[in-house]
Amino acid sequence: MDNLQKYIKESLGIELSLKILSQKELDKLPLYLRRDLMAGEFLGREIVFANKPGLTPDQYKKQADIIEKSIRKPVAFIFDNIEPYNRKRLIQNKIAFIVPGRQIYLPYLLIDIKEYKKTYKKTEKVFPAAQCLLFYHLLGNEIRGTNFKSISGKLNYGTMTVTRAANILAEFKLCKIEGSKEKNLVFEKNNYLIWKDAQEYLINPIEKEIYTDDNCNFNFTYKAGLNALANYTEISEVNKNIYAVSFESLKLLRDKKKIKFVDSHAAATTIQVWKYDPGVLAKRNVVDPLSLYLTLKEDPDERTQGELKKLIDDLW
Repeated sequence: MDNLQKYIKESLGIELSLKILSQKELDKLPLYLRRDLMAGEFLGREIVFANKPGLTPDQYKKQADIIEKSIRKPVAFIFDNIEPYNRKRLIQNKIAFIVPGRQIYLPYLLIDIKEYKKTYKKTEKVFPAAQCLLFYHLLGNEIRGTNFKSISGKLNYGTMTVTRAANILAEFKLCKIEGSKEKNLVFEKNNYLIWKDAQEYLINPIEKEIYTDDNCNFNFTYKAGLNALANYTEISEVNKNIYAVSFESLKLLRDKKKIKFVDSHAAATTIQVWKYDPGVLAKRNVVDPLSLYLTLKEDPDERTQGELKKLIDDLW
């Protein structure tokens, strides 16, 4: 969803603030529709943004009708990429969608903005799924010769998202794509050189931080920040719990675990909400060292910087 907000800002100059649907609204929806939904005000109208890859246009039409009738809000589906024939069918059925970087089609607001000739320049950054895919390889997980569908199962992304992620990594010359029908990734350089070449494109995985005084040590929360660095190096832990979670896990904390969040940096626990699922790359409930490095690289403390250097040097 962070790519969506950036695209809306760049295209229309609008700051799109997203929020999780209320429990009352979610309760009105079938269980299979409750995931991957965010709401935001767009040009004075509250819209539900849905990330539901891999469906047919008829299925998108059905889901949009159910959501709109249940909670009285229009829906826009978010795609990382979309085939031309599916784009045509969605437009024919007046199904709203946004492809960040390429098109905004919101018929109920009379908006249709196209940018089909968008290319990825070296001044841009990777998007979260591409960084997750790259780090999955750099951390020693073998994906050479593995087709995109199999990779999507390992990363919990749709095949189209993995395809776009691979294309971006190839645009930045961090890998090559081989094959026609069954495409796979080829990394010609060693991991250290890939890491060095990737530096200008990488993003801080933290989307936002929230705070609580409740216990958040669950199997879907991952030790982060200086306490994670202490797990890899000789630096000492801080007297504060720091965990990383995905957006999906944040909803689980709120709705199932009944965690109460507070508006105070002095709270006992800091929750980092990441742009990609930290659990995909984590080991033993500690965030991976590459993502950790990016979350702390701007820390002004000299000892932290020294330990971060040691952390990266030790990896290679």
